[in-house]
Amino acid sequence: YNVRSRVDDFVAAALWQANLSRGSNIMFTMGADFMYESALEDFEPLDKIVRYVNEDGRVSVVYSTPEQYLSARAQEADVAWPLKTDDFFPYAD
Repeated sequence: YNVRSRVDDFVAAALWQANLSRGSNIMFTMGADFMYESALEDFEPLDKIVRYVNEDGRVSVVYSTPEQYLSARAQEADVAWPLKTDDFFPYAD
């Protein structure tokens, strides 16, 4: 099978994203509205990737809620987060 190449691709993507982020926790977002209507069909392959990536050991993968992710990020004491003080208009034209 192609397990080794899929694990290598996943680890490479995780390390690439980690290099663009502060701290040791990153998030891979998945899907869109109504994308996961068949849980078994959608999550069974993801479960396999999670298992094989964790067995590989180069990175650690867990399913998480946004609350769990933000809590883990908040506990990273060695990360200095910038404070934005000027105006911020996220949807300005």
